[in-house]
Amino acid sequence: METTDSNLLSLASGELLKKFDPQKYFDQFLSEGVYPDGRPVSQFRESNVKTSVDRESDGSSYVQQGGACVSCTVNLSVAISSSEPGVLFTIESLGSVSEDLITDAQNFLDRLLSKNVFFDISQLDAGHNLRWTLHLKIMVLSSDGFIMDALLTAVNAAFMDTKFPSVFYPEITEEDATIDLSKVKINREKISRLTLKDTPVYSVYVLYNSWNAADVDECIVLCDPNKEICELTQNRCEIIIGKNDLIYEMSYAGKSALTETILSEIMICAKRRYGKISEGLNKIRAR
Repeated sequence: METTDSNLLSLASGELLKKFDPQKYFDQFLSEGVYPDGRPVSQFRESNVKTSVDRESDGSSYVQQGGACVSCTVNLSVAISSSEPGVLFTIESLGSVSEDLITDAQNFLDRLLSKNVFFDISQLDAGHNLRWTLHLKIMVLSSDGFIMDALLTAVNAAFMDTKFPSVFYPEITEEDATIDLSKVKINREKISRLTLKDTPVYSVYVLYNSWNAADVDECIVLCDPNKEICELTQNRCEIIIGKNDLIYEMSYAGKSALTETILSEIMICAKRRYGKISEGLNKIRAR
């Protein structure tokens, strides 16, 4: 009974410290290289990825990464070939998700799509001077500091799940001045899938200054921190990496110096993260 009372008292003291002095509460764990739940600071939380979750769409996915949950659906439409973007997207969210997070995610995804990093756009050719347009609807259901990790994984998984039906169009005669889209016939019994060039992976790192550090400039690199820990420091590095260690995006904001040693540590973690996510996605596709 005394042990139980002691544990309850210790738990209550910890919760009070977390509430009134979160810096001191988290520091006792982070300075030892772990999060309060025992996860090493160099380790990402597990990702839960599901595909074909929406039978009404041509492709769909659901991803839970830590406290972030994101769904993505893909719907196809046929249009006359043009130079217009082949992928259009919208990002919506529940009220609890910050508008700043949504805006940042829109900018990240827009830049990646403009670079055609996911697949060769020639695959959108439907023949007969027609082409497919992919309409992505992304819903951010919850967040825990960041959403781009879960969001980008959801987009990759939805692309992998997208099914292209075959297209039939009557032979064009000399009398046909323009293509009549009403004559397009879609056969969903015969489908094909996208071949992805890459599955870019996002990861975020926070540079944390521990109270116990001998050097005030000494930083601990935190992988995949939650919202509470993110609020303790503004030093953060975001990176989107692809195969062959190709860096698509990288940014850093904060007062602490991003030294060569810290950058090297971040790159090692980012490469490891890419390998794990891309391997997991390929296993899902192979099912």
